[in-house]
Amino acid sequence: MTALALELRRVRHGWAVYANGQELVRYRGLGAQQRALDFARAWAH
Repeated sequence: MTALALELRRVRHGWAVYANGQELVRYRGLGAQQRALDFARAWAH
C-alpha cells in the first residue's frame, strides 16, 4: 500500500486540494478554505 499525501495550496482567488501532486479540486470565493478542508477531510476517510 502506498502513502497518500494530501495538500492544501493557496491558488489565485482560492484554495486547491492536491493528492500526490495532482490537483483534485479547486474552490474559489468566500469560504473556499473551509470547503477545501471539508473536502480533504471527507476524501481521506
